[in-house]
Amino acid sequence: MFESSPPAHPLARFAGKASPSGKSLELRWRLLCRSTEFWLRAGSIYCSYKWSQFFIRTLGRVGVLNREAAWESQHERASQAMYNMCSEMRGFLIKAGQFLATRADFLPDPFIRRLSKLHDDVEPITAAAVQRVVTNELGIARLEELFEHFEDEPLGAASISQVHRARLRSNVAREALGRRRRNGWVAVKVQYPNAESLMLNDLASMLVLARFLQRHELPFDLESPVLELQRQIRQEFDFVQEAANTERIRSLVCSSRRLRSRIQVPQIYHATKRLIIMEYLDGVPIPQLEEELRRRRVRIPARLERMLERNLLDSIALIYGRMLLGRGFFQADPHPGNILVLQRNWTGRRPFFRAALAYLGLAEPTIQLGLLDFGQCKQLTPGASAPDTPSHACDASGTARSDRFFRSRHHFRT
Repeated sequence: MFESSPPAHPLARFAGKASPSGKSLELRWRLLCRSTEFWLRAGSIYCSYKWSQFFIRTLGRVGVLNREAAWESQHERASQAMYNMCSEMRGFLIKAGQFLATRADFLPDPFIRRLSKLHDDVEPITAAAVQRVVTNELGIARLEELFEHFEDEPLGAASISQVHRARLRSNVAREALGRRRRNGWVAVKVQYPNAESLMLNDLASMLVLARFLQRHELPFDLESPVLELQRQIRQEFDFVQEAANTERIRSLVCSSRRLRSRIQVPQIYHATKRLIIMEYLDGVPIPQLEEELRRRRVRIPARLERMLERNLLDSIALIYGRMLLGRGFFQADPHPGNILVLQRNWTGRRPFFRAALAYLGLAEPTIQLGLLDFGQCKQLTPGASAPDTPSHACDASGTARSDRFFRSRHHFRT
């Protein structure tokens, strides 16, 4: 369905052709410098804990030091150093920080508080770098050949890619999106240059660090998760595969009326190795929801807020339950930044009346969510997902209709 390499523009053959050996040498030097910086920063954090351990143990024995306050101060300093390390070095460290931010059972509160910012505070690459990737991947000389408008400011930036909102030219929009989406707004996901090399280099360093800490400091398995990440992470750099994963999940959502009323997965219009053009979902990531409600001066009564929170959790449990227990094919990177609360939840009259009825106990509140980022997906082995269990069975006819719908769609022909 997706063209792995679109027809080339006459100028595309010149892209990236100059001095390949020089670029390779430059990249190797960059990786060496990156590994050195990683060990200097990680070693500094480790040594600060060993010094604090000695200092607190020594002074704590004579009763001149409050141990709890001293450790709290150490966690504050170390968490800031770790946040700076992840946000400035980027690459796999962003993903590692995002994962650690969800482990309140393992890390002290200062780490959770600071690393949680990595879900939405990643520094984006420049507009010029984005333009180079887009034009090279689509085989065009200028963005204006395909896009009427392309926003320089990204909607969001992550560990290996960032997403921009763009508007297709009217003739392209009619062909690619059909009559229902004449406005032509799409989301363009762009992979960072050299992202795969940097990520694999970071993973090699993390594996050595995990083995060291497991052997000398922490009495549990750190090596296995890193090895699993090494096996899985390559999938995230193939955007054609990610597009296929997205369609599989979207067909599941389309097959159930209950899921369609609660969950939306973006439709894919075109994909290459390092770029995806997809349906634009207007919404707010869950970590930014509270700030967005304050900005809009939206005040929700406590009773209704509890109902909405329960509905949100029910929706997330429903879609992941269907993925795991229905199809056995599921998104393996479900952090909060990949879940949007859609704009339609608070615009227009319909959400207002629905909320009013829910507050009066006459209806159930419904929050519509957008599910994003299917670069990492897994398929359970046969029998593990219990596909013939009636309560989790999918509507086969609905899935077939959805599959026919996707196969019939037009894609960009550049």
